[in-house]
Amino acid sequence: MLVTLGAAGGLLAAEGSAWYCPSPAGPVVSTVGAGDSATAGYLIAREREEPPAARLARALAYGTAAVGLPGTTIPRPDQVRVDAGAVVRL
Repeated sequence: MLVTLGAAGGLLAAEGSAWYCPSPAGPVVSTVGAGDSATAGYLIAREREEPPAARLARALAYGTAAVGLPGTTIPRPDQVRVDAGAVVRL
């Protein structure tokens, strides 16, 4: 289960464990579509067979990139900055 918490970060429960990641810093232009972008980031990571913590980090990176763009603009991969080191296992 992936839960995004906006500026407070996100949680992932999977494979019998849970992880938390704070939202990466960035400008907020529009929050429309941020959750969808976070879901897309998670699915991209899952397709790449990344471990759960990396999936959470990629999800939040995509969501953060989305809020820095106008309207419903979808972030391109080159606009996404993944920080897997920010994820904490709970």
